[in-house]
Amino acid sequence: MDSYPNKAVPGGCIIGLFGIFAWLFTAACGRIAYLNHQKPDNENYEELLLFTLRYGIISFLIGLVLVSVGLRLAIKTKIKDPNDSTKPMMRF
Repeated sequence: MDSYPNKAVPGGCIIGLFGIFAWLFTAACGRIAYLNHQKPDNENYEELLLFTLRYGIISFLIGLVLVSVGLRLAIKTKIKDPNDSTKPMMRF
């Protein structure tokens, strides 16, 4: 038995997964900004705070776009026979 997937997956799900990864990066940036805010006596306090907030907001917006595009593509995908091996495994 081979280890390849045997059912088709909507391509929008993979795109949406990248959006979720961008949101995880946003959460990490928010955590770093929070920890930095707790100890403002750091010498590069403002620089680190602006860096994490800037890239956190950017990654949140990118994630929002990727999740919405992925959701739309996943809903529009017509998978009548997911076990059909003549068609590609990722369908858009």
